[in-house]
Formats: sequence, C-alpha cells, structure tokens
Amino acid sequence: MISLIWIYTKGGNSVLREYLGPNTQQQIDQSFKNALERDYTTLILGNSRIYRGINPDLCCSPSYNFAHDNDSYNQIYYKLKYILNCKKNIKNIILGVDYFQFSFISENRNYAYGKHLGKEYLKDYDYSFNYFYEYENIRGINKFLTIYRASKEIIQKNETSKKTTLKGNGQYLMPIPNMQKAKLTRDPKRLLIQEKYFSQIIELCKERNVNVFLVMPPLQAEEIMLYNEDVIKEFENYIKSFSADYIDYYNYSSTGLFTSNDFTDITHLNCSGADKFSRFINDSIESCYNYY
Repeated sequence: MISLIWIYTKGGNSVLREYLGPNTQQQIDQSFKNALERDYTTLILGNSRIYRGINPDLCCSPSYNFAHDNDSYNQIYYKLKYILNCKKNIKNIILGVDYFQFSFISENRNYAYGKHLGKEYLKDYDYSFNYFYEYENIRGINKFLTIYRASKEIIQKNETSKKTTLKGNGQYLMPIPNMQKAKLTRDPKRLLIQEKYFSQIIELCKERNVNVFLVMPPLQAEEIMLYNEDVIKEFENYIKSFSADYIDYYNYSSTGLFTSNDFTDITHLNCSGADKFSRFINDSIESCYNYY
C-alpha cells in the first residue's frame, strides 16, 4: 500500500503541473536555475504584480524577471545578493514598490527559499534547516490529497484548466478568471525590518554600480481608494528620500492609461496588460539603461 501511494504521488507530479501549473517549490527552483543559466544585465525584482506584470522580452537591455509572489524587501535583498555573488553582470535593477509591500514579513515560502538563500536569510525567522525537511514530509500528505482531487476534477470535466506558465525569462503568466469584484485589504504601515532591507538593497546597488529603477505598477481605482491622500503623500516622500544619481522612480499607479480590461483580477495585469506596462517602462527608462 505504501509503495502504491509513493508511486501515485510521484507520478502525480505531471498531473498537478498540467492541471495547476508549476507549484511554488517548482516555480522558485526553476526561477533560481534560469537566473544562473541565462545572460542578462537587468534584473527585475518585486512581488506578484511585478512577477506577472513585466515581460523582460520587451526590455531593450537583456533582462530576467526574478520576482515572486509576496516577495518583500528581505527576500529581495538576499535574492539580489545571491545573484551578485554568483558573478552575474548586473548593471540595472527594476525594483517594484507598493504601498503595502513594507507591511509584512512573509514566511510561507521559506521551505523553498531556505535551501537557495541559506542560513543568513533564515536568521530573521529563527528557523533551522530541519524544520524544512520535516515540513516537506507533512506537505507530502497534502500533496497526495491534492493530486487525488485534481485527477478527479480532470476526469469529471474531461479537460484541464488553463495552465499557468513560468516563462524562461522569469515572467509568470496566470490566466485566472476575471474577478473584478474581489475584496482587498491593504496595510500601508512600514515595518522597520523591511525599511532596513530596502535601504540595504539601495546601498548594495550603490556599492556594485547598479542603476536602480523603482517602479510602482498600475492600480485599479478600487485599490487606490484603499489609501487616503496622506498615506500616499507620505509614501511618496519616503521613496523620494532615496533620491540619487543612480536611482529613478516611476509611479504608474494612477496614470489613467490602464483599464479593467488590462487586469486578470483586482490587482494583477493580464498578459496583454503586462506587455503594455512593460513597453511603458521600457520607453521611460530606455535612455538610462546601462547595457554593458
């Protein structure tokens, strides 16, 4: 029985990937693998809105999207440091900023990040590596149940859902149904730990002669309304306090150039919206790119 379950779970990986697309572990592993194997001079970092919203193929400078869901500045700092320590020839970074991105420290993907970013990264969480091996065993049980449910739905519907795709350039495409009426909650409060890491990202780029392009993605009206004018003004002042010759800031949050048709849900751009946004970014910063 145990052997049959093991074979079913192992074989079910292809079922899950076909039905749901790459899972979090696979996304992160593939992201790190491609980040080392590809050649680029511009590194794109940020949360899910950057992960889905910027197509590196539309940048003039050879680029790679190294963003991921819920990444805040502690993850971003260690990912940037990892890439630089691997001797990648980074000349520019496009760094996503959001009104809420300083307000949390995410740990729900550390079983995947821990093995790539190591003990220094995990110090902020007070974890040991044993935790992740134990957690993987628990996840194995959930994985078996997920494979069973996915297989059952595929058989019942006689079709697969539209598959999510992690492109070789790092961009993650997720054709989920349009959910314009979904509710959002956002916390604009900045944690000191995230402010610290944001400053360290800026300082690390200065030390390595890397240009920094801070980019606020477009927001729908429903999301902008979650922040009052004082919050937005204070955030703008905070970001602009990092003004320097090697730093530029572009805020597309309320340009009026994007409509609900550009979004796949309340906050993420769809494929065509992402291409549109990517062209705007490229047009804005092309003259500032350091190519070589």
